[in-house]
Amino acid sequence: MSFVQLTMAPSCFKATGRDKTQVIRLVVGTLLRMQDTAEHASDAGSYAPVTVLVDERCDGVHRSRDRMAGFFGRPDEVAKAKGEEMTAEQVLQLHSEGFNRALTQQDYHALDGIYSEMYMLVRPDGTVLNKQQVLKDLREQVRIRSIELEEAIVRVVGSVAILTAASKTISSRNGKESQACLRIVAVYGQEGGAIRLVHFQSTLIVEKEAA
Repeated sequence: MSFVQLTMAPSCFKATGRDKTQVIRLVVGTLLRMQDTAEHASDAGSYAPVTVLVDERCDGVHRSRDRMAGFFGRPDEVAKAKGEEMTAEQVLQLHSEGFNRALTQQDYHALDGIYSEMYMLVRPDGTVLNKQQVLKDLREQVRIRSIELEEAIVRVVGSVAILTAASKTISSRNGKESQACLRIVAVYGQEGGAIRLVHFQSTLIVEKEAA
């Protein structure tokens, strides 16, 4: 069923002269699916299974859809690959809109589903934490306030994906705020029918002084 229909052209494309064309976004899905996702992830009820964009352009009518809803299923079905090999697009979307969103919104339930049971975090100072230690640290001491991802590259090799990127992070530990520019490496693996984060390592980016 259709939940919402938004006419986007007048507000989004007035400056380009495209405000007279038809650009419509449809938020569609099923009530049963919405109810199912909300049961297992606290804020997943705000995401419809699919949003569809119908865009009238000079070369015809184009249609696209947002597939993010697939990442908000049960914790044991996070980022389902539907029996196919994962793609770089899936991994980047899961990392940006799934993992980073869960960190900044303190969604520990979603993080528990994204982290593999074999998860290992290697911090810039060389300390190593497992999944339970990371979740405990996030609940009790650390607050991730914002994450900006740049220069992201995903390489997929069979059932493993390696994401490298630059990350600008604002966080606080025990109330003391800090900012960091990091080079991150995140390793995702297919476990059964899900894509999960297996390893995360970060290194501080040091700005070079001008000669």
